[in-house]
Amino acid sequence: MYAGVPSKVEGQRSKVGWFDFQRDPELESQISNLSIESLSTFHFQDIPLGALCLPGLRWVLRIHHLNDDESTRYLLREYILSAWNVARKFDALLDQTQPRAVLVFNGQFFPEATARYIAQKRGLRVITHEVGFQPATAFFTEGEATAYPILFPNEFELSEEQNAKLDAYLAKRFQGDFTMAGIKFWADMKGLDESFLRKAAGFKQIVPVFTNVIFDTSQPHANTVFEDMFNWLDLVLEEIRAHPETLFVIRAHPDESRVRKSSRETVEGWVSSRGADKEPNVVFIGPKETLSSYELILKSKFVMVYNSTIGLEASIMGAVVLCAGKARFTQYPTVFFRRRWMT
Repeated sequence: MYAGVPSKVEGQRSKVGWFDFQRDPELESQISNLSIESLSTFHFQDIPLGALCLPGLRWVLRIHHLNDDESTRYLLREYILSAWNVARKFDALLDQTQPRAVLVFNGQFFPEATARYIAQKRGLRVITHEVGFQPATAFFTEGEATAYPILFPNEFELSEEQNAKLDAYLAKRFQGDFTMAGIKFWADMKGLDESFLRKAAGFKQIVPVFTNVIFDTSQPHANTVFEDMFNWLDLVLEEIRAHPETLFVIRAHPDESRVRKSSRETVEGWVSSRGADKEPNVVFIGPKETLSSYELILKSKFVMVYNSTIGLEASIMGAVVLCAGKARFTQYPTVFFRRRWMT
């Protein structure tokens, strides 16, 4: 890892300091025989190294539920040793530079998470950043970037120009013409075909269930009501079986099958393991299928989401949305969240 000190304002080159890895024998000894559970909650010198490393480990393994095997334990041990190395050296760098603020990436992966923790412990201002919704944009915040904390005053209203800009953006989204982090998910978006419409005609109503990617960096923020998304889906399956008159359409997130980022713990796997696809009132839409979510929303009684952006879009389209995970839009009265799931 390296740390840079920007000095563009002063007209000189930035200073770069490399953090070479050095093992700590005492720490290595303490964690050598610990289980995944113990490593995940491990503290060293009052620093929650285990918790700081978990999001990055889940992301790199493309899973949420970690196996307690030697391969996984080895990776988490190495992450913890590396995080402690960052903590020591970043702390020393702060002593040397005395910065007014610290800028890190999204704060979820252990190098940035550790640097953020050390800086905040000193009372320093820390700014995190994440890719923005618009092309070639970024989102900066003193909060957690992957949670997108955006504050709007109660009296805020879009201007005519802003409304037109939003309408144009949504029009592209509804046609599948958009990218996120440089990735275009939909090469072609298909409408609801005749076979689906015939099946749907046999039910009283349609309820789509939109999922997310289990290891995504938004998930640590989302898991407030449920332990994780699959825990929520287990509850949804109970409701599916209790309401045979309703057609539930379970949709896997397209990012689950992204090239070089494919999830190893998938909604398709959950569907298969629970036998959800055997239920007569279930249609499963895989991550590579390009069926229009927006046409589905228009025909729905209401919409169920975990924390995907589609929940906000459905709300804009006038749909009733039940949201199970804390999302960037649940801080505003856009969807039904928390109380509805706890009663």
